[in-house]
Amino acid sequence: MKYKNAQDILPDELLRELQKYASGEILYVPNAQSKKQWGESSGSRSYYKERNEAIRQKFMSPRMPRK
Repeated sequence: MKYKNAQDILPDELLRELQKYASGEILYVPNAQSKKQWGESSGSRSYYKERNEAIRQKFMSPRMPRK
């Protein structure tokens, strides 16, 4: 990721306001897209959801008596 000078891209009024909070600091500005929840991109979220449901079903099912 290439850094850009805020002075080159922000309007003066916005730059002055930003300097009140983080003058001289390096900031990360996330893009405006909605953030995905953990594991949605990799498929981990659905894997663990299915796995956990199988565990719950096994736990709730009647157990066979021991001989």
